[in-house]
Order: sequence, then C-alpha cells, then structure tokens
Amino acid sequence: MKDARGREGARPVNPRQIEAFRSVMVTGGMTAASGVMCISQPAVSRLVRDLEADLGLLLFQRKGNLVTPTEDAMIIFREVERFFFGSDQVRETAAAILNSREQRLRVAAMPSLVQGFIPRVLKDFLSRDPEIDVFLHSDTSVAIADLVAKRQYDVGFAYVAADHPLLDIHPLPDTEAVSILHRDMPLAAAEEIHASDLDRIPVIVLGPSSLLHMEILSELRSACPGFQPRVQVRYPWSACTMVAEGMGAAIIDPFTAHEIVDERIVCRPFRPRIKFTFSTLFPSTGVLTGPARAFVDLFRQAMEREFG
Repeated sequence: MKDARGREGARPVNPRQIEAFRSVMVTGGMTAASGVMCISQPAVSRLVRDLEADLGLLLFQRKGNLVTPTEDAMIIFREVERFFFGSDQVRETAAAILNSREQRLRVAAMPSLVQGFIPRVLKDFLSRDPEIDVFLHSDTSVAIADLVAKRQYDVGFAYVAADHPLLDIHPLPDTEAVSILHRDMPLAAAEEIHASDLDRIPVIVLGPSSLLHMEILSELRSACPGFQPRVQVRYPWSACTMVAEGMGAAIIDPFTAHEIVDERIVCRPFRPRIKFTFSTLFPSTGVLTGPARAFVDLFRQAMEREFG
C-alpha cells in the first residue's frame, strides 16, 4: 500500500486522528475540540500532527493559538463528513429496525387456538400496549415450526415432537381432548364418554395433519374394531357445526370446546384421556422481543385461569 507521496507500506488512517481533525474543523480550534473529545488540548494537537504526517499534507496554518484550515483540509473534511454521515445513517437505520421490532408482534398458532382463545389474549395484550401492531397466522404445527425457525414469526404455538436445532421450545401445561355430542343423543346423558361408547355412532374426526387425529383414531380403532370415521375435517370448529346439526359425535381439543356457545352441543370428558400437548416456539438465534415475551406471559396466565 502506498501513501499520498507514493511511499510503500503506509498504514491505515487512525480513526482517532480523523475524529480529532473533524472536531477541530467543526469547533474552529484545538482547545474547543479538546472539550468535545474530553481529552487535553496537547493530545488533540498531537493527533492532528500525526494525521498530517501520515497523509503528507498540511491541514492547518498555525499562528499562536489560532488554526486556519488549508484548502487540502477542506477537501479532506468533505470526505470525512461523508463517512460520519454514513455512520449516523447506519445508527439511525439500526435504531429504526430495533424500534420496529419492539412495536410489532407476529404470532403463528394452531387453528384451535386462533378461533377464540388467542384473540382474547390479544385483546388483553393490546389494552396494555395499544401502539403495537399484531399479525396473527394460523397453520399446521409443522408449518408453524418452519416459519418460526426462519424468523418469519416472533412466537409460535404448536406441537413439536422433538428438539429442533433452530427452535427454542418451551412446553405448555397439558390439557385433555373432550368429546362433543348433540344434546338429543342418548349418550349425552353420560358423565364421561368412553371410546367404546362410540361404536356404531357416526364420528367426525380431525384431518390427518393433526397429531390429535392420530391419537383419536388409535383409541377408537382399539376400542371399536373396524372403526371408520364418517367425516374428516381440517378444522375443529367444522366438527362442532356438524355435531350441532346432529351428524354425529366428535372428539376435539379443549380450546375449541371452550369456545362453544351453541346450546345444541354438550361437552363431556373423553376416556381414555388423550393429552392435548403443545409448546411455545421461539427462534433459537437472536434476542426474544419484549412484545413476544409479554404475550407469552399473558397466554400462560390465561391458560391457568381458564383451564386450571
């Protein structure tokens, strides 16, 4: 590398020297610059002289305590200002990014949570901080895990069977699946519904993308040889609508059951117990945002309040 005079091996410009030069240019003197930089006046003078020596340029005419920038100094100053302006822009941009992260919340959750439970938690959340923008997305557990791992969402609520290298997984308390029936069905008078009770009764089951679907089918086929579901649906509230219309019974998650307001439907514990298990998912890299942390805290409190 060559310097301005063509000498070999010139070292890079010292950032502290540049800072001293800029301070002198902006304040108009060595003494004023020392106050801005919180160092002594001789230290500022030394930094400026070292810069002049490194560049091979005279930057200031000195007369006593007075310094006057040369034409070369004005040219160098314009380049220095571009650098400092760019640095300020980088800081402002970074601050804007951080601020936007603190002012938004992106949530991905299983359909059963999105129907009513999460919206109620969001209502509480937004009442505490109405300035935050929220985006709520519903998807399968597999898709949610992928979206959160890619940092497209701040937090996910889904079932993940094992450790995931790109996710920070925090299991939530287990709840239990429940059976729902039309109130006019004779079986609705029972205190509990056993899998064997559903033999020869039309059963509406959740679609194959659900872990709950697999566990329900396993129990029903074990208790009722030859069992085949009458209807399969993707979303649990579709099953609720069909039960309300007298099309059969269903076994659904407790969150959807908790939202039922149709008087034609009754809910009963299902036996054997089928756990409804899921977790909060966060990206394994990066810092958890304040809104995401606050929302998860409210979600846990709501679970304890509504499900014990």
